[in-house]
Amino acid sequence: MKYALFFLAFCLSAAAAAQTVRAPDTLLIEDFEIDPTPFMATLPSGFDQIWVNYDADNLPTACGDLVPVPGGWFWEGDLSKFGDPTKSNFTSCSFFGDDETLKNENWLILPPIEIPDSSYQLSWRSQPYQGPAYLDGYLTLVSTTTNIPEEGVFSDTLFKAAEMLETVNPNSLNLNNFTFSEGYIHANGFTLPAYFDRDTLLIPGIPPIIYYRGRFEPHSVSLAPYSGQTIYIAFLHHAQSDYLLQLDDIVISRQVENSTAERQFGLRQFTVLPNPVASIAYIEWSLESPQTCQLQVLDLHGRILWQSPPENRPQTGSLQAIDVSAWPPATYLVALQTPRGRAVRRLVKH
Repeated sequence: MKYALFFLAFCLSAAAAAQTVRAPDTLLIEDFEIDPTPFMATLPSGFDQIWVNYDADNLPTACGDLVPVPGGWFWEGDLSKFGDPTKSNFTSCSFFGDDETLKNENWLILPPIEIPDSSYQLSWRSQPYQGPAYLDGYLTLVSTTTNIPEEGVFSDTLFKAAEMLETVNPNSLNLNNFTFSEGYIHANGFTLPAYFDRDTLLIPGIPPIIYYRGRFEPHSVSLAPYSGQTIYIAFLHHAQSDYLLQLDDIVISRQVENSTAERQFGLRQFTVLPNPVASIAYIEWSLESPQTCQLQVLDLHGRILWQSPPENRPQTGSLQAIDVSAWPPATYLVALQTPRGRAVRRLVKH
């Protein structure tokens, strides 16, 4: 009995820690490395201080091996073709079998967050199981009052991911063969190979079916309009009989502005997402004009822990994924070096 009580206390504290890890300038981080579902409310009460996992449609879905899955959002591994099977995230299913008239409505609502000033942003990563065919759409929404969706309080839209509505050729990457809802189409309209993979479905008796599996893509939006306010943020997966959507690394943190010197050498963007990070850090940068560049990660003593190969070809931007899972928890420096200047950002490993 004492062991059981100790184990329960350990699980509760570990799960709480997963959702309250802090670093300088970070208000919230959820990396889903511990299953958070036992510690979430399943029905919003209006002023919940914890996460809410709300299955508003209350309809049975069937994903994976076409068997029923938990309603609302559920804990799952990375389902991309080349994903890390040990990396967990939050998943929602929108597949209703043969009934294509049904539409899911799964809400993931964050605890209330007070936004101190206009420098803060929300960042996260998302991936649809597939696309452009049967692409799952979702919304990132804000309420400045309560957290009950039926009251129409989530009236501000931060981000809108498009959903596939119709197709004349599901095996294609040509977007002219599809009709989409309004919003951002994953992987910039499936033009960024870093965020999807080609796959083949083999069924006896019919030709191979070619389709495209999504990979996690980082997103971020400014929370400046909510400076000085306490808000609820929600992710709404609302798709009509598509398949699976996954979220990971939800972070609310201070947004780093480019300095005057960085703007002078042509830096447009230089971000590290998520930050803090547990396993994979995504470093994205862009320049106003092509320059030769090199990325480095250093410790606070200036020792180089990782660096990209020297790039002799001028370029205007790139995205780099770095596995930091084996690094000790600490603050590191990410440096972007160009012939015209140097920019540095912090990377917090927890």
